[in-house]
Amino acid sequence: MSDTDAKIIYLEIPIVLSGERLDRALATISGHSRSVVESQISSGSVLLNDRQVKSKSKKVFAGDKLTITNPDIEGLEEVIVREDKTSLKTLDVVFEDGDMVVIDKPAGMVVHRGAGKEADTLASLLMLRYPEIKELVDSCGCDPLRPGIVHRLDKNTSGLLLAAKTPKAYTTLIEAMSGRQIKREYLALVFGLMEHDRGTIDAPIGRSLRMPTTMAVSLQGRQAVTNYEVVKRYFDHGVTLVKVNLLTGRTHQIRVHLTAIGHGVVGDTTYGKKSNNLGLKRQFLHAHRLEFMHPITGENMSFESKLPNDLQEVLSLLDRV
Repeated sequence: MSDTDAKIIYLEIPIVLSGERLDRALATISGHSRSVVESQISSGSVLLNDRQVKSKSKKVFAGDKLTITNPDIEGLEEVIVREDKTSLKTLDVVFEDGDMVVIDKPAGMVVHRGAGKEADTLASLLMLRYPEIKELVDSCGCDPLRPGIVHRLDKNTSGLLLAAKTPKAYTTLIEAMSGRQIKREYLALVFGLMEHDRGTIDAPIGRSLRMPTTMAVSLQGRQAVTNYEVVKRYFDHGVTLVKVNLLTGRTHQIRVHLTAIGHGVVGDTTYGKKSNNLGLKRQFLHAHRLEFMHPITGENMSFESKLPNDLQEVLSLLDRV
């Protein structure tokens, strides 16, 4: 088989498999036996973060990238690329042109694939709707798990997300993101009455040493800066609605930073309280505003997303009681 005929599958280790052995993680993702997976590893067909790995006991962690060339694992490719075209209706396009697209992501939608969630991810639906996005992997070297996507949102965070459709747009938008030229504003409801009307949280974030599947403020982490401004304090309920602006884009940054200053996000059972979440089934966090310059024309672009019904109902309840 020539290189041009090679089949390649890309995977990312999800949080739930962080710290597992390579063979166990791959077996879990594929649903196949360890012996079949071990054969694939020993053949040298598996790359871990772009490096060949033949040790089945090698530890893998959340976010690690696996590349499998010419997979002999029957059915794995079908699992990974499975798509449901009827779900295109769930892709809420706020704006699109020939260079980019802005999506209003619902809570519960995963941005890119991982174990147990291969179809109906935002990335897969984007590629179905805009097949040209797939070409960005080769032309721009972007992450094959989420080609074109400029920034991510957590599964249970709703709101605006930006993706590029052309190489020039992708490169320009990534540079703008790195240069802090893209404004991302969120609305969050947090526990406690914030003392100051506005503030900045400047604290590095890295993987938690106590719980490797989560993030934490850590001196060994990467720089993370979050600005916040109080929108409304609900004195009778002891909660505060805040606007949050990200200057960096670390994993779970808003949730980790707000928890670190004693104001965890309502509904966040990972970093916040496990109870008294005002009936919410997910965190009260919504990416409601996005501002940036068009990557090709230089035009100022600004988009807003209204609070979803579940979050708006909570605020309505707080206003009534």
